[in-house]
Amino acid sequence: MAWLTDPDIWLSILTLAVLEIILGIDNLVFISVMSGRLDPVRARRARRLGLIGALFT
Repeated sequence: MAWLTDPDIWLSILTLAVLEIILGIDNLVFISVMSGRLDPVRARRARRLGLIGALFT
């Protein structure tokens, strides 16, 4: 349990969390841009499927 007091471990965890947030936002932007090229009915379905896929990958 000594690792809980190690600042390097906490910095690594914080770095990974920030990277996950940034990459999640990147996925949202990509899905929005790509689905914006479709007709409205297909765009809605593509956004929904893209978000579900991004959630589980």
